[in-house]
Amino acid sequence: MRKKADFPRSPCEGEGLVCEELDVLVGEGCNLGGLRFRGGKVFPTANPAVLDQLSNVDCIVYAMGSLVTSICPSLVLLGIGEIISSRSCRKVLVLNSTHDRETSGFSASCFVTAITDALNRTYGDPHNCLKNHPSQYINTLLVPKDGEIPVDVQCLAVQGIFDVINVDSIHDPKMQE
Repeated sequence: MRKKADFPRSPCEGEGLVCEELDVLVGEGCNLGGLRFRGGKVFPTANPAVLDQLSNVDCIVYAMGSLVTSICPSLVLLGIGEIISSRSCRKVLVLNSTHDRETSGFSASCFVTAITDALNRTYGDPHNCLKNHPSQYINTLLVPKDGEIPVDVQCLAVQGIFDVINVDSIHDPKMQE
């Protein structure tokens, strides 16, 4: 198993978050649409147009959504962590206002850790892993007022995130799971 990155981690470290490389049911050496398969796992490369757009934007926003099944899979693609960490623009995480089935018990720093692990490909091929600090990926956190997610400011500061902004939000009862 690969040694974890040498930056301060959130209390959520080791809770088994599923931000690993994508498992597939194919044999080694297969080629499907340009994806590289190694030992039954796939390590896709990001679309060059996406990397080009990321290199030219003024702000990167990680929007609300299902952390493990919607956000992290887009972030583990080869090239995404590299381009985002190289940018000096604002990088904003819009924190969910409630926990969902994937983030029960998570604090704000746990969301940051999950995104950092995905972008660093912490649990992937050791040759493709990065060791970037969380603040290279996120430098601003937008927190919905009256949200359920605990904002652990001290842990965020250890992660290098000092710009935490409370924002008004509207609760939509139709959006309950």
